[in-house]
Amino acid sequence: MTQLMLMMTGGSLDCRTSRLEVPLTKPFLRQKGSKETALPAVASRYAVLGSRLLHTNLSMVHYSVFFQMCKAQGIGFDIKEKQGTVFVLHDSCERYSLGMVTVGDDLQGALMTFARNLSVIHQEISAPNMQGETNFKDLIRDIEEVLGMTVQNKAQVTEEEEKTAAVAVRTKLDH
Repeated sequence: MTQLMLMMTGGSLDCRTSRLEVPLTKPFLRQKGSKETALPAVASRYAVLGSRLLHTNLSMVHYSVFFQMCKAQGIGFDIKEKQGTVFVLHDSCERYSLGMVTVGDDLQGALMTFARNLSVIHQEISAPNMQGETNFKDLIRDIEEVLGMTVQNKAQVTEEEEKTAAVAVRTKLDH
């Protein structure tokens, strides 16, 4: 899954810092003497990978129909921006599992896209009286919990930054 993410983004992953650096196709121009040289733009991206997404109703959907459904719901990958969603189709007799990689500008966005994709796919392929198995609902719930934690963490960081700024202002005023 990691190799697929790197291939689709053309990026590099630093495992020590958990940074995914992705070269963008829009080059920045820098003047050097009388010549202009193109510098590749690099952006940090966040990725969410799920290797074993299980839904027994997937076996009843032809892959072409699955991809048409995803396209109609806006699920896809933007090659120019190097973000979006890519699927891995597990070739097995049962055809009830797949993998998904979601790449986004920020962690919350990548997580929300991953959960939204699971929700959309689940709604599209599930019958009201579904008897099969799925791990989509549990994953969505887990992602929502993580998203809640990221919101709390962001609020704490913002609060700490405001306190630091207030102390700095008071210190300046005292001098």
